Amino acid sequence: MKAIILAGGMNFRMGESTNGTIKCLLPIEDETILGRSIRLLKKNGVEDILLVVGYRSEDIKKKFGDSVRYLREPLYTQEGMLDSLYFALDEFNSEILFMYADSIFSERALKKIVASEKSDIVCLVSEKAVDDESEKVKIKYDKIIVCSKELPNEESNGEFAGIIKMNKQGSKQFKENIQFLKDSDAIQFKNVRDLITIIAESGIAVKYELVSGEDWMEIDFPEEYKFAKDVFINQINKIDTDTLGIKLLINRRIKVMK
Repeated sequence: MKAIILAGGMNFRMGESTNGTIKCLLPIEDETILGRSIRLLKKNGVEDILLVVGYRSEDIKKKFGDSVRYLREPLYTQEGMLDSLYFALDEFNSEILFMYADSIFSERALKKIVASEKSDIVCLVSEKAVDDESEKVKIKYDKIIVCSKELPNEESNGEFAGIIKMNKQGSKQFKENIQFLKDSDAIQFKNVRDLITIIAESGIAVKYELVSGEDWMEIDFPEEYKFAKDVFINQINKIDTDTLGIKLLINRRIKVMK
């Protein structure tokens, strides 16, 4: 399995609050937001990690060196997320874990999506309460049928948590739909949530793994970053510590029973 991480955004919504640091390199405890994701991926067996970079790409390369691979997207100032992924189409040839660079998630959530085999394409969905900025999902017959910010909050069944697992067939489906949008000139300014909806509407089953609202958050605004480093990181550290403790206790009981 390889991971593809979109890390080329320009951080407009963070304003001057980052003091010149790009969002994914903001500190969270003793590492960076993106560095934490990379560490957890490698800890859980995902060694091949590709960062799709654009804005301030040299800062990211300087930070992570040759521990990951890089693909520089030349049009990051003009186009949307799917145009960035279009430059990485050749990578969609195997099992893939896709994610955003500005998300913070528990290791428990990562393990759940990595292990999922529900369908060719599986999205991580959070039970977190949604608002108008959320990438909301609507679920019917155990499948995602819509992923959109425009979906009315009261019709939402959760929030897309920014991580997608695709097997080899799912990667092919992703690639074909991105190529179709590019060929039809419909790709400009479209986002990953749009692609999820397009794939679902084509009849392909997009399944999901559900996690608690305490397992994941995305950082878009200064107040979210403050909450993440002051409160949220402690919450998910406790989740992962408690989960590890339960596993150790179970293993200990098994040994005793033997």
